Amino acid sequence: MRAVASDVGLTGPGLYRYVNSMAELRLLLIHNLIGAAHCHISSVGDLYEEPLDKLIASSIALRMWALTFPAEFRLAFASTGAHLGYSEEELADLAERLGIDALHSSATLGDYFAPIFQQMLQNIASPLHAPTEMVAGFADHATKVDAVGKYSFLGRDDFDLVWLFLYLWSRLYGVIAFEVFQHTSPTTVDSALLFKLTLYDMAAEVGGPLDPEHFEPLINAELARRPVA
Repeated sequence: MRAVASDVGLTGPGLYRYVNSMAELRLLLIHNLIGAAHCHISSVGDLYEEPLDKLIASSIALRMWALTFPAEFRLAFASTGAHLGYSEEELADLAERLGIDALHSSATLGDYFAPIFQQMLQNIASPLHAPTEMVAGFADHATKVDAVGKYSFLGRDDFDLVWLFLYLWSRLYGVIAFEVFQHTSPTTVDSALLFKLTLYDMAAEVGGPLDPEHFEPLINAELARRPVA
């Protein structure tokens, strides 16, 4: 706390006018980092009009931000439980003290991806290629853990939609974390082949097979784009 206070030109006690603990300071850091990721992702996505183009480009933007700022990614996206233990009133009070509307969390990116995702799902009759009994089992589980409420940013209390969103988000987050946390060789990360294969598989679930002649230049251009601090 003293080190942070010194960096921002405050005394230790002065910092406590804004945050009451290290836990609150952690929430503030996560807020700022997710805000930075969101800003980069949306700036890239805004370059594209077609929903599938936007979805692919935005997914790559998240990966490139994570690889460029691995420590920040680890704090922001591997600490999603940081909000637990705080009531909505306490989080709102902290946001008010900080002079912001609301604290960013991983749901902030959900708010960004949800409209794109919904556009891609308009013509999908059923989610994935899973057996019906598995989907029904998930629906029952979702009711018990309020998964639909947790993903209310999708705008539809649709078990099929939540099922598909969870599947796709876990795949995207999983491959990015796999690369960022160095669970594979740097050569594999540099090639981006694992990530590109995942993108092609995911896109097939929401928009049909990708046309390589259209998407390879787009994908390669976005893989070459580097976020700035």
